[in-house]
Amino acid sequence: MAQLPLQKRGLSIEEAAGYVGLSVALFEKQVKAGILPARWPLEGTRMLFDRVALDKALDRLSGLKPAGPPDDSTPGAPKDWSALFEASLAPRKKRS
Repeated sequence: MAQLPLQKRGLSIEEAAGYVGLSVALFEKQVKAGILPARWPLEGTRMLFDRVALDKALDRLSGLKPAGPPDDSTPGAPKDWSALFEASLAPRKKRS
């Protein structure tokens, strides 16, 4: 039986920007404005964006879903994406 290719859900900022068809700079601007969802709040310096949250944001922007936060249907999802994005850019303490 052939296996289906695995689609990764966490995208780097470059992959996420390419996925939605934007440059990294414009993608960051859209995230900062709260138009697109912020990265996952993960430990460390790696920034991963949720492909499903990006799909939901694009659905909302294209009129396929009612207006609201980019990932408003996920229980416990942050409601202020721009604040989460800003917090994700804050310098992190180095572990000793």
